[in-house]
Amino acid sequence: MTFSGADEDAWTDNEVVVNFLAHDEESGIEYCEWAVGYQPQGVELQAFQRIKIFESIAFKEFDYRVLENKTIYSTIRCHNRAGLFSSKSSDGVKISVRHPSIRNAKIAVIPLSITEYQAWSHYQSKIQNVRIQWSGFDDYTGINQFKITITDDKSTIEEKMSFPVGQDIQSVNIINMNMPEGLKNITVQAINKLLLASDQVIYNFTAVHSKPTKKAGRNFVHSWLAEKEEFTVTWDDIFISQYPLFYEVTVGTVEGGSDILQWQETKQTSLKFGLPSTVKRALKVSLHVYVRAISAGGTYEDIKFVILHQ
Repeated sequence: MTFSGADEDAWTDNEVVVNFLAHDEESGIEYCEWAVGYQPQGVELQAFQRIKIFESIAFKEFDYRVLENKTIYSTIRCHNRAGLFSSKSSDGVKISVRHPSIRNAKIAVIPLSITEYQAWSHYQSKIQNVRIQWSGFDDYTGINQFKITITDDKSTIEEKMSFPVGQDIQSVNIINMNMPEGLKNITVQAINKLLLASDQVIYNFTAVHSKPTKKAGRNFVHSWLAEKEEFTVTWDDIFISQYPLFYEVTVGTVEGGSDILQWQETKQTSLKFGLPSTVKRALKVSLHVYVRAISAGGTYEDIKFVILHQ
């Protein structure tokens, strides 16, 4: 005995249909019966009912409430003229009209930078590709594919892709892009086996092309507090950027040196530092101060100045 016709894994209708082929070369088929249940050989929805001998199809409409979000199995039992019978159940069809759930869905973009500095969350300076991760979409019938859309005020990019069953986290690296500077919106939708799409889950990020610029006419300010033997350097309004900035400060006694302060990070526009004892003993010393302004996308600009201390 075999089942015939298209084998559906999921269905939206309240009609259960089964196609089958049965034969017995020795004694012939006397009659067949059909049952419907929630498990193989199950009869919870319909006990075995006889099917006309010349028919190889059975169908029946049920109250949708007994089918929704359930897996339904059909069982065919055929009797031959020798008094023997055999039965076989379908592999089940999931019945649903619900769209995939986004209740636990999350999206993230891996920030990519063109420099050695890590881009912040929701920013990136690499404009040729974008790496997207998502998880948490759920559907009773199973998710068939995902639809990813990236939009800005000039263009829309759309991709559809499938993943192996059971993969908890999905990711994609969309390449060959040339993203203009500015805000991008990413949406991810799950599409189930019934081709029903979920609501959109939205994530935004900003593509950063520009690096911070130096404002003309603005200079460093520094001061020395003798009682604490401490310098304060300030660079208010020297760097201009439409994006958030942080700073990296290095101080050395020679140009390019870092024997006093090395790669000190701060989000402030001022910094305090003292002098090591070896420098304090010197009658006169030049302090080479380097400040690097780094944007949220990882792009940067440098300035430097020298403090003469004696």
